[in-house]
Amino acid sequence: MKLLIAILSFIFLIIPIAVIDLLVKLLGLIAVAIALPFAKEKEAPEWNYPSERITYDGWKFIALPEPFQSIWGSDKYGANGNFLWPAHGDVDSFIMRYRWLALRNPASNWSYNPLMNYIAKYENIEHIGSDKIDDNNGITGFRFTYDKTAPWRSGLVWLKRYGNSERGLWMRLGFLQYNDKDSGEFVSALKGMLLPHPWKKIPKPDK
Repeated sequence: MKLLIAILSFIFLIIPIAVIDLLVKLLGLIAVAIALPFAKEKEAPEWNYPSERITYDGWKFIALPEPFQSIWGSDKYGANGNFLWPAHGDVDSFIMRYRWLALRNPASNWSYNPLMNYIAKYENIEHIGSDKIDDNNGITGFRFTYDKTAPWRSGLVWLKRYGNSERGLWMRLGFLQYNDKDSGEFVSALKGMLLPHPWKKIPKPDK
C-alpha cells in the first residue's frame, strides 16, 4: 500500500513540484541579475541545518533585497560563496556573485522551504531497483525510493551508460534519499528536484 501511495504521489505530486522547481530556478537567471546591484552586507542568519557553514578569511554575508533573498538568495553563504569560491575569481565582483546565486546554487533558499526539504533517516527509506548506484565508480542502475513514514516523499535515480563508452545519462527526480547507512544518516537539503545530466562521465567499473 505504501509503495502504491509513493508511486501515485510521485506521478501527481512530485513531478509537478519538480517542474515548478525548475521554473523557479530558470526565473532566477533574470531575478538575480535584477536584484544583485541592490545587494547589501548584513549579519549572517543563524544556520540550523546539519551541514556546517564553512567560510574563508574576509568572508561577508551579502544578501539580496527582499523578496528576492527569500527565494533566490542563500541564507547559508550569501552571495559571496563558501570556502572554495575565492579560487574561482573575485568574490566581490558582480559576475562571481551572479554565478554563485544563479548558476552554482540556483534558488538556494527556495530549496529549504518545508515542501522541498526534510530530514530523512536511512532506516526509513525503502527502495525498488538497484541496491547501489555510484557514478564515481561506474556502477549504473535505476532506483526508486520512498520514505515509509511519509510515502509521498519519493524520488528516483537513474544512471545509464551509452553503450561501452564512458558517457551516459544521469538523472535525479524528486527527493534525494539515501537507503543505507554508508551513504549517510540524513538528507539535510534538497538542492534540485529535477537534475538531468545527459553527458555524464561514468568511468568503467574495472578502472
